[in-house]
Amino acid sequence: MDLSLVPMLGRERIRKILEDLKFSFDEHVRWMSRCEYLLVTKGTVDGEALNAQSHLKCSFGQWYYGENMEILRKSDEFIRLGDLHQQFHDAATNALSTLGPASLKSKLSLNDDICQRLVMSQSAFLMALNRYACDMAGGDQLYDSLTSVLNRRALIRLLRLERSRVERTGEPCALALADLDHFKRVNDSYGHEVGDTVLKMAADRIATGLRPYDLLFRYGGEEFLLCLPSTDMAEAWMISERIRKRMEHMDIDVGGDHLIRITVSFGLSFLCSGVTVEQSVKAADMALYEAKEAGRNTIRKKLPNVA
Repeated sequence: MDLSLVPMLGRERIRKILEDLKFSFDEHVRWMSRCEYLLVTKGTVDGEALNAQSHLKCSFGQWYYGENMEILRKSDEFIRLGDLHQQFHDAATNALSTLGPASLKSKLSLNDDICQRLVMSQSAFLMALNRYACDMAGGDQLYDSLTSVLNRRALIRLLRLERSRVERTGEPCALALADLDHFKRVNDSYGHEVGDTVLKMAADRIATGLRPYDLLFRYGGEEFLLCLPSTDMAEAWMISERIRKRMEHMDIDVGGDHLIRITVSFGLSFLCSGVTVEQSVKAADMALYEAKEAGRNTIRKKLPNVA
């Protein structure tokens, strides 16, 4: 799976795609069993099964050629999957046409070549479908199970893509490392279940302050990393400040009609040409440390050391 598609799709859509792919796999296995039964018993085939557009009418076809698939259509694997699906339906139509009503019956007679083409096209499609589902599942594994934002496993890989874009275009890309202040007190005072609720609410609040093309990762524990493409330091500071203010005014219900508030500190840096992703993240971490030392609920910046 093209890694750049992962943040465009989002975790919920990836999971829905996985459900659709599994349903399509099972449906085509059942449909193939029905075809094989008809071919062996020389049963009656209705005209709909012989429609040249049958690949558009099954559940997979309706999903594949449906709306809102522009992102997936950028992938060579997705295009290949559609080609194999149509070849499977064409092979099935060709085989079943030997059994159709007189008005629709093919001049061909069922033979080993026709049957072999059907079996091979089915195998090729189902194998490709399963492989595509596995790739998509790999995308799902790049999301944090608690907060549903991108996880640390995705971080370095996606940041390297962004760093390549910086080198190619010369546009800036800011990093903002955010840490929930005094989060340990929440766990110690109210328990880890409340702590998990705070993390999920914080992730949601941070995400609502970002633009569609920004990336949000759970860096670890109560830390989140924001990747802000095409953003200079002044704009990164403004985005971080907007989120910081939203966080300090967020009421969190911890039960018993008791509300708490939590603040966040930010450390800012850049992805730069001549500097590794790890060095840029380290610079953001050092800036975050300075923000903590300055009293928390504030923002500091630090440029990475350029070679």
